[in-house]
Amino acid sequence: MKEPEWIAIEVILAIHEAQLAEHGGATGIRDRALLESALARPKNLFAYSANVSLNRLAAARLPLELPRIIRSWMVTSAPPG
Repeated sequence: MKEPEWIAIEVILAIHEAQLAEHGGATGIRDRALLESALARPKNLFAYSANVSLNRLAAARLPLELPRIIRSWMVTSAPPG
């Protein structure tokens, strides 16, 4: 398989800002290093795994990063109301 076109962090941050502008919320991100780590995982998997599928690459960052991101958000977010 040829190397996928990876989404640049700048594009992800622009999408994030557009979503905030449309739906509201605090600007910025809590932990850029955590985001960079999540984006690096599929690249690493592609570089070091033989015959990896696109599905596996797409799912590579979620199992470890998503729960930590959600926990961070829950701890730092103010309760509604």
